[in-house]
Amino acid sequence: MTQSTTPESSAAPVDVRSVVANVLDTDIPGDGSFVAHGGDSFHAVLIVARIEEIWGVEVDFLDVLQSTPDRLVELVAEALPS
Repeated sequence: MTQSTTPESSAAPVDVRSVVANVLDTDIPGDGSFVAHGGDSFHAVLIVARIEEIWGVEVDFLDVLQSTPDRLVELVAEALPS
């Protein structure tokens, strides 16, 4: 099975949350704190890289550290071209 390298055109909330859950190896509620659920700078770097790989957009590292999954969905959606 090969992975697509074509960026996705939309950021579905479940997909962004799945990236976070996969990196942290735990589910986080949409309004749950990234750091409070075990996220750290290493995890944030992994999430930034994965988001860029999937959607072709950059999300600020600090935004990931200070975000919730719901806010991260918004950040990815805002970064996508209209």
